[in-house]
Amino acid sequence: MRSKWILLALPVLVLGLSSCKRLTGGETTATTQTEAAVSFAYKVRTVPLREGTLTDVRTAPARIEPARDSRLAAAVGGRATKVYVSEGDRVRQGQVLVQLDDKNYRTQLDNARLNLEKAELNLEASKKRIAEQGTQLEAQLKAAQDNVELTRRKLDEVRALLAIGGASEIDVQNLEVALQQAEANLAAADAAYRRWLRSKDEDLKQLGLQVEQARVAVRQAEQAVRDARITAPFDGEVAERYAEVGAFVGPGAPVARLIAGPQDVQFKLPPDEVARLDPTSLKLYYLGTSYPLELERTSPVPAQDQLVRLTARPAETADLPFGASGTVEYKLTLGQGTLVPAAAVRTQEGRRLVYIPEDGRAVAYPVEVVAEARGTAAVRGLEGVSEVIYPVPQDLSDGEAVEVLP
Repeated sequence: MRSKWILLALPVLVLGLSSCKRLTGGETTATTQTEAAVSFAYKVRTVPLREGTLTDVRTAPARIEPARDSRLAAAVGGRATKVYVSEGDRVRQGQVLVQLDDKNYRTQLDNARLNLEKAELNLEASKKRIAEQGTQLEAQLKAAQDNVELTRRKLDEVRALLAIGGASEIDVQNLEVALQQAEANLAAADAAYRRWLRSKDEDLKQLGLQVEQARVAVRQAEQAVRDARITAPFDGEVAERYAEVGAFVGPGAPVARLIAGPQDVQFKLPPDEVARLDPTSLKLYYLGTSYPLELERTSPVPAQDQLVRLTARPAETADLPFGASGTVEYKLTLGQGTLVPAAAVRTQEGRRLVYIPEDGRAVAYPVEVVAEARGTAAVRGLEGVSEVIYPVPQDLSDGEAVEVLP
């Protein structure tokens, strides 16, 4: 039994002697290998941090449009007898562009004027006739009143004579009948006069309405004659012409397109970019030349494409052709915070973090990314930190030994 334990111990002793030999053998020993592992450190560089505002410069397609753009349409129909302008012509406000055949409209105007004259004559004649009727009725009423008064006085006189025997009962009865007839005539005359008072106002009012209707017809006919002459509503340039001599132009049909400056530079942006836009940064690039722009207006709501239309104008006079395309450059304010290289921010387990060298170790600092653009990120959470590790070694983790290179 004792010899068995001796045999088992011999291999252990041999292994121990072998190990002692390697430990005393120099650089290949296990002890030196452990020390080498312990002394390893990532060689890194750092970048300084600064607080600031992160901005980004972007571009959008733009189109140069006239501030005023109007399609001139005919208000009446007719054949174009004369066309005075061509595309590209400069015109003044009120200048005739197209003349339509207005013979029928002038005939209608003549008829309307005749109807007005007839209505006015009818009104004047009616006024005279009604005035004469009034004079006659007033005279009849006055005569009836006088007759009643006269008959009443006679009746009173005869009754007095009857009392003293100077008149008969028959005379009194006759005068009483005469008074009744006179009073009836007075009532009839008064009724006729009152009817005349009521009717004269109604008749004159109706005739006055007929005159006013005739005047409206004249104004409409005059407007139709004017509408046959299609004129420029403002100073501008004829961009397009649609009417030709001899062609029929229907009511509402366009005859020309008139445009006028100044130039409007129109472009579209997403609503979130409009809210962060720096309006002083706008520039138009057209044929290699830049033109500073001033923002004029912004549409209150996005269009169907969910973009907001913006309109700007060159800050200085610029001879830009209408309808041309260019590029608008603009600057956005994305956010404020600590500015770090975007590649210095790592995502681990759903957290955003950067590495800070502290006492020879890489320390992970969680941060909140406010905005990111063109390789730079604005973050929060680095108050009091002056530098971060950048570039970050791919396998660097929290607590790893680091050596910051100059």
